[in-house]
Amino acid sequence: MKKRAGAGGVQMFSFLDAMICTLGALLVLLHTFARDRQTDLVKKAEAQATQETTIDVEAERETLEWRIEQLREVRAKTEAQLADQRLKLAHVEDHERRLHDKARQLEIALAELDKLSKSKDATTLRNQAELEAARIRIVEARDALAKAREAHKQAASYSVVPYEGPHATRRRPVYIECREDAMILQPEGVQLVPEDFAGFLGAGNPLASALRGAREYYARQAPERTQQGEPYPLLLVRPEGIMTYYAARSALGSWGADFGYELIGSDWELKFAPADERLAQMLRQIVTDARRRMRELALVASQLKSQRQRVALRASTNGGFVADRRHSPGGG
Repeated sequence: MKKRAGAGGVQMFSFLDAMICTLGALLVLLHTFARDRQTDLVKKAEAQATQETTIDVEAERETLEWRIEQLREVRAKTEAQLADQRLKLAHVEDHERRLHDKARQLEIALAELDKLSKSKDATTLRNQAELEAARIRIVEARDALAKAREAHKQAASYSVVPYEGPHATRRRPVYIECREDAMILQPEGVQLVPEDFAGFLGAGNPLASALRGAREYYARQAPERTQQGEPYPLLLVRPEGIMTYYAARSALGSWGADFGYELIGSDWELKFAPADERLAQMLRQIVTDARRRMRELALVASQLKSQRQRVALRASTNGGFVADRRHSPGGG
């Protein structure tokens, strides 16, 4: 029995040992495949992020170029208006100089008349009369000079009237004054604040809704005038209201290029036609309704976003649990 046991010293692997080795090799292969798959996904995500960044940069560049072009146009119009104001100021100063010269001449004549009044000849009474008349003219010249200076100091007042010329239009303008902190529908005085243009600006934003309401109101009031052309927005842009102007342009996306704009000074006092109280009340109600719709849409969008995030999180969690069970050795 001992000799026979010594002859069987070399033994073969059991079936269980072979299965364990096979599972170990499979685990190594699965780990390698998973790592390669993860690397491919990372590369694809990086490529997609790079492409999106390039698209965003290109869009931003186009937007900046467009703004630069708009600012160039604004600067050109402002320079033209400054040149016109300089010309008016030169006329006022020239008129002031002429009044000064006239007053100086009258003072010289008065001095000469004072000398003549001392004589006792027969022309004394006539000289005295001329002296009094010269004094009156001096007072009048001084009053005219003071009025000219006061008129020059007063701020100019501008009336907004339709343009009449070779390129005039018979369409009714809807005036939109762009200030630094507000946008005002004139002459009704309906104000829109920056919060009205935050977020996504669809066709139902307060400005576009108010303009559509004004168009329908004018159409009911004067159908024969509406047949000549629908009303169009006319933006009156002050220097500090450039960003408000851009917000109005975004809100008027549904109007395309069917609008006009005019640059005005910061201290210009604008005079419009009398306001229509019924139109003003209707526009305020339209703006209030549009603000309420925008708040509701923002709330719905927020809820949908939260719901999509929860669904995505649930899907990713369930997917990871199934993958772990499928790849585990005992998941059978």
